[in-house]
Amino acid sequence: MNERENELKTSPATALWTKGTLTKHKTMLRHLSEFKTTLYFEDVNDDLLARFELSLINKGLSNNYCYKSMKDIKTFFNWATKRGYNKNMAYQSYSQRFRDETKSDSTINLYALSEEELAAIQTFPTSRKAIDRVRDIFVFACYTGLRFSDVIALRWSNINGDILDVVAKKTNHRQRFALANEALRILAKYPKAPDEDDPRIFPTISNQKYNAHLKEVGKLAGMTGDWITEKQSGRTKTREVRPKYELLTSHVARRTFVTMCLRKGMSPEDIRAVTGHTTADMMMKYVKFDDESKREKMSILHESSQSGVETVFDHAITDDERIRLGLPTRDAYFEIFEGDTASVNAHLAVLAHIRGNLDARAEYIKRLPADKLNEVLEIIMKGRNITLTKNSTR
Repeated sequence: MNERENELKTSPATALWTKGTLTKHKTMLRHLSEFKTTLYFEDVNDDLLARFELSLINKGLSNNYCYKSMKDIKTFFNWATKRGYNKNMAYQSYSQRFRDETKSDSTINLYALSEEELAAIQTFPTSRKAIDRVRDIFVFACYTGLRFSDVIALRWSNINGDILDVVAKKTNHRQRFALANEALRILAKYPKAPDEDDPRIFPTISNQKYNAHLKEVGKLAGMTGDWITEKQSGRTKTREVRPKYELLTSHVARRTFVTMCLRKGMSPEDIRAVTGHTTADMMMKYVKFDDESKREKMSILHESSQSGVETVFDHAITDDERIRLGLPTRDAYFEIFEGDTASVNAHLAVLAHIRGNLDARAEYIKRLPADKLNEVLEIIMKGRNITLTKNSTR
């Protein structure tokens, strides 16, 4: 920690940690000190780590926080072992006791705006410059998928006409893409200062202050509906209903971008190219559909059921393709999947994918309810062997 803190002071541009990471580890050191004032590497074993993990739970901290904290401790032990400070390898076999079961539910604690909510944020009147600037930063992030840290660090050298070219701080991944008209409209409000060589685009603001102002933005935009938060500490789960504006943070913009792109039929591969997600699993955490989107999709299925639903057999599917999808012959197919419009559209989406017909794939994906959509996207992004059967796409 002393090394990293010195780096932040003397060479922040090349420091391995951010200020947030340093603060996180200082908090962990405090937890360790409160657990045991004097601690030696030789003391560490499964029993001690289990008692420490339990001490975090007993403080009312969430399972998710504890899980990440224990991973950080293992990272520290790896560093200490590499440096020669530690020779006790007992920590390597420790299996964490508490995991966050709420993470398996993609609808919990992951918030994204509907198109109507985003429009309300864009259009409410205000004469307060601070609020207007925070709104601009948030809306720009909604239309680019950039993290707050990358938006606030943007310089005019990152903009070439309508092309944004930036290297993400978190992943060191280069992101280059054309900006949406709304993003360009916001940039036009912040002209380049003539007396600076490469000025930042947006005024500097801390993430903490930004999130505080953002809650006011949400309130002024009329976001008084409810979102549900769920926390698990040990075996106890607690749920709380809170106004949406209270839960509005910088990260909601990134989820909103992914959600909007999926709703409009953009392929997962193209979305990942823009957002810089390094794995399919990471982006899947952002798949979030609001109630209106679900309503639209169910309406599409209802209309299809009235007019007759197309299937893979309307597209001259070959035996090789049918076997690859794990589907039965025509007569057996109609018997098994009769009335299961979601599975039928999932089959069509994956068939279009393996044929390389991205436009058709996007059209079928738009017809899927959220649960089936997640399964199909997982198949597409992971490129796994395809076996599609009733009630499952795995």
